[in-house]
Amino acid sequence: MMDSFVEVGQVIRTPGFGLNCTEVYHVVLEKCKPDKGKNVLSDAMRLCLALAESSGYASIAFPALGSGGFRYLFDDFEKELRVAVGALKFTNLRKVTLVLYPGNQDPSVEVGLQFAL
Repeated sequence: MMDSFVEVGQVIRTPGFGLNCTEVYHVVLEKCKPDKGKNVLSDAMRLCLALAESSGYASIAFPALGSGGFRYLFDDFEKELRVAVGALKFTNLRKVTLVLYPGNQDPSVEVGLQFAL
């Protein structure tokens, strides 16, 4: 049997299963490093956006990637997401939403940060 290895920065696609979505993109990150953390995060977001666009999806939602145990700063995440959205041209994708899960509170809370494309 062949071992599978997924590298940092790669995105794995799975069906949405019971979630209210068609697919889930799983981003492979590592703990934030001052010299390359933002680049890995930005590249992963751009890849997710490009995958959503090429799949014909009208919207995509991001959690605050890496902002938990991997120690990416939320402000950096938000800034990099804005840069990633601004760097690409879209014909299908119309809405990008940032969803936050504040601690152990109600996980259905959606932060009002949306980008109309």
